[in-house]
Amino acid sequence: MIRSNYLFAFNKLLLLAAISFSLAGCGEPGLISDSDTIDTTITPDYVEPVEAFNIDSNDLTVIEVTNPLLPNPRTVPLLTRLISNKTQLTILDTDLSADRENENFPDDRGTIPEFIIYLDPGNAGKLYMLDLTSRREQVIFDLAANTNAIGDQIFCQIEASHILDSDAILQDQFEPKQEFKILASTADVDCSDLGQMNYFRFDILPTESDQYTVQQPVEVEVPDPDSSDPDATKIAFELQNISYSLYEAKRETVSESLFLQSDLIADISNNSYALLNYSESDSVLTSPSTLAYDLQQPIDSDNTNTFQLWEHTSTNNISLNADFQVLNPYPNGSDDFVILHGDKLVRLSQSIMFDKIQDSARINALANPIYTWTNPADADISKLNILSNETILVLDGNDLKQIATDGTVTLIRTLANVEERALVKSDADALLLETNASKVSFLLINTGSGGLTNIVGQTESLQTFDNQDIFDYRQLDSMVDQRIARTQSSGTASPEIHDSAWLPIKNYLTDTTEMHLLHSSNTAGGILRSASIYKYDAMESTGQGELKGALELEYEIAKVIDAAIINERFGMIWATKTFEEGAPVYGYYFNPSDEQWSVSLSTTPASSDWLPFIEP
Repeated sequence: MIRSNYLFAFNKLLLLAAISFSLAGCGEPGLISDSDTIDTTITPDYVEPVEAFNIDSNDLTVIEVTNPLLPNPRTVPLLTRLISNKTQLTILDTDLSADRENENFPDDRGTIPEFIIYLDPGNAGKLYMLDLTSRREQVIFDLAANTNAIGDQIFCQIEASHILDSDAILQDQFEPKQEFKILASTADVDCSDLGQMNYFRFDILPTESDQYTVQQPVEVEVPDPDSSDPDATKIAFELQNISYSLYEAKRETVSESLFLQSDLIADISNNSYALLNYSESDSVLTSPSTLAYDLQQPIDSDNTNTFQLWEHTSTNNISLNADFQVLNPYPNGSDDFVILHGDKLVRLSQSIMFDKIQDSARINALANPIYTWTNPADADISKLNILSNETILVLDGNDLKQIATDGTVTLIRTLANVEERALVKSDADALLLETNASKVSFLLINTGSGGLTNIVGQTESLQTFDNQDIFDYRQLDSMVDQRIARTQSSGTASPEIHDSAWLPIKNYLTDTTEMHLLHSSNTAGGILRSASIYKYDAMESTGQGELKGALELEYEIAKVIDAAIINERFGMIWATKTFEEGAPVYGYYFNPSDEQWSVSLSTTPASSDWLPFIEP
């Protein structure tokens, strides 16, 4: 289920298409319309919606998925480069979770975004949009248009505007989506000159009369000639004409704060959401440089436009550019919100956060952090773990500390001075990964006391997974050089599973994380070569349950970065080939609908940053 702890990295992605055009529109009261004229370039007759892709920084490659039911069957995946050398590729996933019940092929996109917004460094005055279902590129705003009353000439920064899926939150799910809007800053000629900066929200709207039509495969029910039942049917694809709109963007001025520190949180009691911000105050009663916290809530029925519920001046002397993150944006039950802000932890109950009349309690909570790091460099999400609403663990220098609800701090253990350490998150325990040149240690923290369990292995090849209580590593002090996978419970490690590594796969069709194992007969150096994929079975000594598939012979896996089943025909594994710091991440595609997954189509570099969070 998609819920709390999501580390949302939803911007920076996706794709461009085959044929480009520009787009126009009329003005609207209160908005500035600078769109250029429509380019009448003809869209190809037959277009497949994008289902799978690989991202390489500012390029996007579509994986044309295997599908024997298409009018022109494709039995092997192919690559199509759709975007090259663009910048700030920004996802807009606008469909609601209820839309996933729609079996219509072009419309049922699930977690695949519908649109990509991006900039072209060779034409910095235009804002581009790609419709991923029709693969048509549009210029939705042109600063060079004659109607530009502002005088700005270049786009500087663009960002998505995030909201929560209103259907999902009714099902107790935290599923961020994007509005059909984009935030953008512009300048006259120099984006580094703050005096030239302008900040806008661009509403993206379909033009009233301009549409185009493409042929696309649509699922239909047809008689099944292979069945003895005269009423039997089967699913087939037929080509139908699908109409799409052209779009234009209209802009309005917004606060600079929307580009700085703003986090999406769930208003559980009202089945809604809010935006917690840290910015320069908008109040007429304060100076322009006064920093303040404020909360924005939806004002209209479609949960888009917001109003300010409250604003309080900050007294913590935290800079505007300091890290700002709500660590549990969807709290469990009645748990409090915990905010990491600069080198401080701030705690607010849900009632204090959303009850407008509790100004005094809210001001007090914001002004009195429950913890301030003595070593500010350690004020990082990797150095803390929320065990429960009553207990938070932090790593501050060499000190591991426990923080109670009232801010009482207890020293759990002072660690040895080691090269690297981080809290590996667990649902019930906190595991401290302590590393040096010769060994790896897990420090189990439970009920306020710490016990040390050593696991001998090579630091560079140790792999852990937050909230999974699993780990794998390369053991060098044995007679056999291989990869070993294990689980742990309450500080006790399970027996070794040899020649194996863990492969947790996020399944967006079921909103769960499914445990798998990679197994290879050759894991020298900790690298898995030509690995097979098994469903994990805890009852088997090898951990090997159902055989799901295999990687092609030449593929080598060192560290698994991520893995996901994104829709019925799109699965990916992201992994490195070596344990070196900064090693490139490769993307490996497979079709989850295949009886046996054939993991192939290695592309690099690749990224899974766009995937929404799924609770382990």
